[in-house]
Amino acid sequence: MIKSLSVKSFKSLEDVTIEFSSINAIVGQNNTGKTSILKAISAVSKIPQSVKIEDAFGNDWLSSAEIVSNGMPGLEVLFDASFEHLNQKFEYSSRCIFPKETEKTIDLISESLNGIQFIANEPRFRKQSQVYSTALDSKLGHFETCLQFINGLKQVEVVQLIPSNLSLVSNFGADFPAGKQNGLNLPGSLKDILLEDRTLFKQLEDLYVGHFPQIAGISLVDNKNSRCTELYFKLKGGGRVPARSMSDGVLMVLGFLAMLYGNSGRKIYLIEELETHFHFSILEKIIKIFREYLENHTDSQIIFTTHSPYLLNYLEPEEVIVVNMNEKYQTEIRKFDKYSKVEKLRHSFGTGDIWALAGEAKIFDELTQNNDKLKGNLKERND
Repeated sequence: MIKSLSVKSFKSLEDVTIEFSSINAIVGQNNTGKTSILKAISAVSKIPQSVKIEDAFGNDWLSSAEIVSNGMPGLEVLFDASFEHLNQKFEYSSRCIFPKETEKTIDLISESLNGIQFIANEPRFRKQSQVYSTALDSKLGHFETCLQFINGLKQVEVVQLIPSNLSLVSNFGADFPAGKQNGLNLPGSLKDILLEDRTLFKQLEDLYVGHFPQIAGISLVDNKNSRCTELYFKLKGGGRVPARSMSDGVLMVLGFLAMLYGNSGRKIYLIEELETHFHFSILEKIIKIFREYLENHTDSQIIFTTHSPYLLNYLEPEEVIVVNMNEKYQTEIRKFDKYSKVEKLRHSFGTGDIWALAGEAKIFDELTQNNDKLKGNLKERND
């Protein structure tokens, strides 16, 4: 679980600090930095795991101008993060430099893990995490700390479920779970759960059917000639239909369940625009599924972006992170429960209703006014 994250000079996150709970919704207008927060979490989790430091920042960038704030090469990109894994706490920081504006090059200048400093004094040591290198060699000091930390970071997973992929058959022997590869292999993931733990599969099926009264169950059919497994849905009125005949929302809910229950727990899931493909009435079901899962997997965490006030109505204000873009094209961040009117309104309105009524402008104007007032009080004391 990631407890907090501080970022400097990464995309629009010029200088921000974020605290996280078990379930987190990141909200704000378009182009304000919501996706950048997810990418920052992904990057800080991948830097200590990467054979090549460039891999930590994904494959969708071509030059440092796309990574560094204001597109300015030479700025240090800093990440400071607090993680918990198996009741152990880890404090990690890294400093990276993207030296050339038009090239895909990175130098990892230094890292720190629980106070242990890793300084890359020579250029040849700046292309790979020294935390990673230390975790590979049991003869090195701090080997156990580095290895345990990296094992915890492997739990961070970017989720990109695509309904058209979820409806496809699974080839025998496919070994990647739903939630990776854009949602491919849903039948195979469900089959793995069934073969490993029939009781868990029945729990998953009962939970799923409980949210869709027209569905009586799910069925996995092996075609030995084509060596694949196909997913079918049993209907309450009798008969069954293949997954390709079902709606996107029905497939997405099952995809999320397979993702959650097909893993061993202790996962950090990053999801962009959770509400996509769902009617607003299903959003409550999704949050209920997430909460039930997190209650039984206390080391797990779900962080998602959304534009939907309907979705926020099923969350508490302290579970919502509001982002805004200021006039300097910098992302500002505030926990929604810090907005002064939330406490007064939360007993009469849902969290999403309050957000829709207030809007980011009022929330951040209040923050600016409070900061200015605080600075004024401090100045008076100093004078």
